[in-house]
Amino acid sequence: MKFVQSKRSGVWFVQFLTRAGRKQMTTGETDLARAKLVAKGANIAAIEMARRINLMANAASMYALIGRAVSSEQALNEWFINLQAARSAGTCFRYEVIVRAFLKKCGWPSCVGAILPVHIDKWINSTSDLHAITRNVHRCALISFFKFCENEGWCKNPVLNVPVKYNLLTHEQKEKKQRRPFTPEEFTKLIDVAKEEQMPYWYGALMIARYTGLRWRDVEELETASVHKDHIVVWTRKREKRVELPMPPELPPVFDLLAKHPHNQPSFAMRPGKIFQRFPAETIGRGASDDFHRLLNKAQLPDDLTPHCLRHTYAVELSKSGIGLKEIARRMGHYGEDTTLHYLRSLLLP
Repeated sequence: MKFVQSKRSGVWFVQFLTRAGRKQMTTGETDLARAKLVAKGANIAAIEMARRINLMANAASMYALIGRAVSSEQALNEWFINLQAARSAGTCFRYEVIVRAFLKKCGWPSCVGAILPVHIDKWINSTSDLHAITRNVHRCALISFFKFCENEGWCKNPVLNVPVKYNLLTHEQKEKKQRRPFTPEEFTKLIDVAKEEQMPYWYGALMIARYTGLRWRDVEELETASVHKDHIVVWTRKREKRVELPMPPELPPVFDLLAKHPHNQPSFAMRPGKIFQRFPAETIGRGASDDFHRLLNKAQLPDDLTPHCLRHTYAVELSKSGIGLKEIARRMGHYGEDTTLHYLRSLLLP
């Protein structure tokens, strides 16, 4: 508690601390002794004491929580349950694998608070050949884990002050993985091979990915209710963002084929409301990546092509048709145009 006199009026003010912060109150008195009596009558000393007691109680509670011996395995299980409610299945799986491997490397500490920044630094900035992007993904996974632990009061977050040390990386490790768009000839060869497949999965998925620019997971999870006569509406899984696309003239026959093809009809493991009711056995469990390379080899195409290259193809073809950068970014579900420029890199390079 502190008394301050106004230079203009000579009235004494009393300054004191409360739970909400610092306050100032006028006593209405020009005499200091009478001002102190007013402050005593207002019981300001008791207000400050209540604040001190509250702070001490909070500190004691936090100390008790931080001192709680939570094993790293228990913390991992509780964090993963929380993560599943907030992130996509792919992100949850990737983060869980990274954090589990890190805790195993640390010897599964009996107390999660025993993990120090030096352990994080050794894991992220090791001398292995990990790419810079991979190191950042590892750091993001650990930040997610330790942020949860910090919110629970089990430990402080040791990751925040441990950056990725780019000065230790080679040029190849710093460079982003380059993806290029399909040429029209390459895409035609791939579609011709996909048409020969018994199931319409590859033909339909490749056509949808090429003419909508959706990520492969969004293509597989596309619903019949999303497809309208003149547009397509989809909620992207990665960003949980609504994207509305004009219906390309190439896709109505594709959707009609998928709806009528005998090898895409509901089976005992039906997926209500989904465009794709069945998947080739080769893609189940392992994903579509391995089987996609089988199609590439059959079409005699280079192995540097991936399903995500179709998203690059979509962006490049839109730009070639005269559509502006802002509209391309909107259709691709990007938050910023800088990301879209990354997809148009092939047009900018000589």
